Amino acid sequence: RGNQMKTLLVFSDSHNESLPPALYEAAKSADYVLFLGDGIMGLKDFAATDNFLAVKGNCDFIEAEKEMLLNIEGVNVFMCHGDQYLVKNDLLRLYFAAKEKGASLVLFGHTHDSLDKTADGIRFINPGSISRPRLGHRSYAFITIKDRKILNKIVEVH
Repeated sequence: RGNQMKTLLVFSDSHNESLPPALYEAAKSADYVLFLGDGIMGLKDFAATDNFLAVKGNCDFIEAEKEMLLNIEGVNVFMCHGDQYLVKNDLLRLYFAAKEKGASLVLFGHTHDSLDKTADGIRFINPGSISRPRLGHRSYAFITIKDRKILNKIVEVH
């Protein structure tokens, strides 16, 4: 069983704008497509697929989960938009929430800045914004989980 591997396409903050073709291409090869909020209404194409999961952000005014906890290949993955943990200030509240939930991978958005850092054994990944980056280019994250190891690539869309 040791060679199980799963891939995750993670994106956020589309704000109902049209998505780049590169994102749809990348989604085809991913086991999971995860959206981290702000633009959930504009994702009809993805919503129809059974490997798509989304949490809502502070700009999504619909009934949807604000956070999710998944177990992917033995890794506890905590998904949220991040606004409820004030991630524009720091990651402290998010870190404590992750610890409380036993998560070793945290996926969040909201800041429109990509980030990949590890604190106290917990990996924090923000894919940036797929539509409105605060700095630089639009981006998403492509994550591979294999043997409980997390490999991440932040992919810029030009």
